[in-house]
Amino acid sequence: MDKKRKKQLVNELRIKRLEAMLASDDPKDVHYAKVELGIIPEPMTEELILSTAPVDLVKLVVTRAEDKISAIYNSDPRKYKDRELLWGIFPEYIRFLHDIYYFEMMVFIGDCVKYVDSEDDKDKARLIEGYNFFGFPGIALPMIDGDWEGIEKWHDRHRTAISESLIKFIRDNVSNFTY
Repeated sequence: MDKKRKKQLVNELRIKRLEAMLASDDPKDVHYAKVELGIIPEPMTEELILSTAPVDLVKLVVTRAEDKISAIYNSDPRKYKDRELLWGIFPEYIRFLHDIYYFEMMVFIGDCVKYVDSEDDKDKARLIEGYNFFGFPGIALPMIDGDWEGIEKWHDRHRTAISESLIKFIRDNVSNFTY
């Protein structure tokens, strides 16, 4: 099977799955499907993000972000003279918490929040040069349904500013969160 046909089949299966989600009893599934199918173009509401992001997942993402900030800083302190500058980009990581959640990445979140330092990792995740859409150098995401462009388009459609209440939610539930 050629790559074009394979991609077409994957897309057809994805659409069928999304159409099935429209009949779900879970409002977050219905909302996700509507946005993905282009029925509603607006980003998720803050309330939906807060109500569907498990505290444990928030803690895991924040912990991994903290570890990564330390790892990047320690790898080349001369490049990042002021560690606080790194914390300045940290909220970008939380901003797209719902990207991780809604793409059902929780199962392999350890892989999706991974510092890729080798070209050999391309099969697992595609390295983005410079700052990717987490606003974080060196972080890579796994391919989803083999469609990297789809991830970027989805992200562009869902770009939202981090809100004060989301920051408060994270601050109240995560130790050592200083933003």
